[in-house]
Amino acid sequence: MSLFLYVAVLAGPHFVDGIDGEPVNCIEAEQAADVTRCELDNFQAAEKALEQQLEKTITVLRNADERIDHQSNKEPGFLPTLRAAQRAWLTYRDETCVLERLSAQGDGPATMLEYICKTSMTEQRTTDLFLLAGRPEFQE
Repeated sequence: MSLFLYVAVLAGPHFVDGIDGEPVNCIEAEQAADVTRCELDNFQAAEKALEQQLEKTITVLRNADERIDHQSNKEPGFLPTLRAAQRAWLTYRDETCVLERLSAQGDGPATMLEYICKTSMTEQRTTDLFLLAGRPEFQE
């Protein structure tokens, strides 16, 4: 179980609009379409957390870049490198999770598996960015 889902379970019921427009408790969802909607909601929450952490990490690396003369050491700088890495990571995450969906075709709710994959990878990336921003070499 992902940390995000575990925290959501401890926090209480998590509701989304079901396919019939009625609220669905994600802890008790049984219909595949409702479970998929819950997983989409989990992914969207993970994406929002990632965006927030990315902004914090960008600020830290921008400040670190200002303290270092990258021209003299011919290095591109922390921030441009982070941006390139983030673009590459997004492609990697999305394509990896498409593979998850494709491998499950005919095996049930494949789209749900893609959202679960994206949520898991996004939560891990958020943690990675948090740890990166906290590294001593980036602190003032």
